[in-house]
This record gives sequence, structure tokens and C-alpha cells, in this order.
Amino acid sequence: SILNAIEKYGFAGIDLDWEYPTSSVAGIASSPEDKVNFTLLLQDLRDAFSNNKPDTILTIAVGASTMKYMECEKVSKLLDYFHIMTYDYMDTKNNTATHHTNLYPSKYQPNISAHQAVDAFVRAGVEKEKIVIGGAFYGRITTVSGTDLPIGKPGTSPITQGISYTKLHNEYLNNPEYTYHFDEEARAPWLFGNSKFITFDSVISLQEKCQYVRSQNLSGFMFWELGSDETFTLLDAIHAAIQND
Repeated sequence: SILNAIEKYGFAGIDLDWEYPTSSVAGIASSPEDKVNFTLLLQDLRDAFSNNKPDTILTIAVGASTMKYMECEKVSKLLDYFHIMTYDYMDTKNNTATHHTNLYPSKYQPNISAHQAVDAFVRAGVEKEKIVIGGAFYGRITTVSGTDLPIGKPGTSPITQGISYTKLHNEYLNNPEYTYHFDEEARAPWLFGNSKFITFDSVISLQEKCQYVRSQNLSGFMFWELGSDETFTLLDAIHAAIQND
């Protein structure tokens, strides 16, 4: 079916998003054997592409710490790229007002970041030239109590609530009721106003991520997702930064 779709629509390839082999965290059925099954699936696809259209691209979407769910060294030999979903890092367990797409760790988000994810996959046997990191064209928002700076504090509404960059751009970024903040350590922005904490990617944070891609000799940059920025502000920023010599 994949070969048929690629042929019918002229696709360059396929990106598999199995979240995650051996894990039932998303409410799907899983098995310990899925770690090997995933490798076998990718091998079958690679063989099929080689026999039909050798230049077909095969990629996977992976979480920041999901190398444990797959045979990274074996899988790396079969794939063109690992698309690391370097977003949704917020602390949902404690519903804490924290960054969701920070480049580096900071005191507000010490255990997870894009940089730490890249390092973990490299240590697991993935070549840097096959790694792509991602940006978020949406923010995460939670309500907090009090008027003090909320970052690092518990939220009173689920931090999983999303907000598109289009809405951020049109209703929040130039709204005097909201104050823009930037975590110099994490290289990540956030907004605060009307008891709301919003964590998101900005033009500046995306430019810094693109510079990181270039300085670390990674393969490239991706994002989720195009329809969430109808202003094209973020796409223009990424294009300029990734092409800049």
C-alpha cells in the first residue's frame, strides 16, 4: 500500500510515526517483541524501495528519549533521517508551567531539551548527518494563580492545551496585557498575562535552533505543523536561518 501511494501521488518517501514500539503509553496495544518488529518493518520497506524505486526516502518520527524503544544502530543503517520531535516537553505529570520546545536545559526544564535529545541519539549509535530536529508552530498554555512570574510553578488548567502560532501572533504577541520573556539558558520564550502562561517557539528561538543544526552538522530542520502559522512568519524565519551562510 505504501509503494502504491508513493507511485500514485509522486511522493518522495514516507515518514513513520510509531509512538512507540513496545510502549502502550498512547493507549495502543504493544508487545516487547515490537522493538525487533520495528526493525523488521523498516528492513522490509527498505528492501521494497530498493527493488522498485531506490531513491525513495525512509524516515521516522521519534521522541526525545525514545531510543530505548528501538534498535538504534540497526535502524540507523536503514533510515535516511530521524525526525526528533523536539517539542511537547512540558511537565504534564505535575502540570507545571515549563518550556515545551526548549533548545537547551535550564533550571525550569533541566531534564529534557533538543540538545539533550540529539546527544542521546548520537550516543545510541545514530549518525549526526541523519538527525533532524523540530520546531513548534503552536504553543502550550496553562492558567496559573497569583501575579508573580509563573514559570516553574503548578498550573491550574492542563498544560496540554494547545494554541496556534496564528492566534499567538494575532492576539497575544502585541497585546499589552501579556509580557514577553526569554529564558537565556534554555533559549526559549514564554508569555505571561491575565493569569495565563504560554510556552512557544518564536522567530528568535527557531533561528537559534537552525544555527544549532548548522553548528552541529545535523541534517536539517522540520516543524509541526504548517497550518498552525497562517502568517508564514515562522516558516520565513526558518528558511532564512537554515540557508544563511
